[in-house]
Amino acid sequence: DVHKPSDTSEKARIEQANGWITTETEIPIGQLRRMDFLDEDVVGILRRCFSDRYENSGTTIRECKAAPQRILQIHRVCGELAVSRALGDRDFKASFHMTAEERIVEGSLWESPLMFAYPNAHSCRFTGDLVANSPDFQEIELDEEDASEEFLLLASDGLWDVLD
Repeated sequence: DVHKPSDTSEKARIEQANGWITTETEIPIGQLRRMDFLDEDVVGILRRCFSDRYENSGTTIRECKAAPQRILQIHRVCGELAVSRALGDRDFKASFHMTAEERIVEGSLWESPLMFAYPNAHSCRFTGDLVANSPDFQEIELDEEDASEEFLLLASDGLWDVLD
């Protein structure tokens, strides 16, 4: 499973810690020079991205048949990180901002040194980790026959940084 802020369980965990999720809709701008603005799909994508500007303008938007994969939806923890699990990113973790004693007391609060764009009426304090540091592991046993075959070991850059 991919740990994204948009995942239901990850979102619930982040919100329980008094965090929030922002969603951005983006068109890959690098693709803009290759777009045909006479193509109905392209126009549909642009209209969907800027629908808030068209809704009350008296202009009607026809149903867009453009492939949704041509639009990027990016969900971010507190408007910053596009991942909800990381071994680094200590500014998003209670353990970096609280003493061991404070972490034991349920309901202890901490403040992030980052300049978040806090939602209105937010306390600017958090009750737990906004980004979890629990990685997923998958273990596969290789017998003698498998060991003679080629295999691929894939891991994050954080692991490779500490391996010789």
